[in-house]
Formats: sequence, C-alpha cells, structure tokens
Amino acid sequence: MNENWLQKIIEALVLANLVQPFDKQRALDVCKEKVKDEMHVVWDVEDVMTQAGNDLVEITEDDAREILASLHRNHDADVGINWDVISTAIARYFQER
Repeated sequence: MNENWLQKIIEALVLANLVQPFDKQRALDVCKEKVKDEMHVVWDVEDVMTQAGNDLVEITEDDAREILASLHRNHDADVGINWDVISTAIARYFQER
C-alpha cells in the first residue's frame, strides 16, 4: 500500500492540533490497520499539471485543482481515471471556459 496519502492526512491532523506530534506514528499505524484491506489510487494536482505539460497546455495550480475536482465528480467507473482521461478532462476544461 502507498502510505504517502495517509502520512499527508496525519500531518494535516498534527497541524490542526488534532494529533500530537509524538502520536504521529501511532496514528499512522492505526490508519494503516483500518485500511489494510482496501486499495486507494490517488491522483493529485501535480499529476494533472504534468499531463497538461505533456499535452503542451499551460495551466495553473487552480486550473489543475478544478480539473481534478471535475475528474472526481464525473469519472466513469467502467473506464476509471488514466492519463488519457486526464488529457480529455484538460481539453474539456478549456473548451468550457
């Protein structure tokens, strides 16, 4: 399992003073145990920006966030999200503007 996203969540909880810094590892272990039978694929703003660059399209981080949110709201579970789907979402985003 890629625990990077769990570590980001724990860090956010520490910053919000909901988890004490000395409890970070314990919190991570509890989260890992809770999701041990799950699989999570994580796409992020950096992925969208990278694909836009590959498509020779300049976008801002705010654009990438909006595209990522649109992908989340509108993805087809039969197809999933992949690089081609991200490229299509980028093109559609600028067509609709």
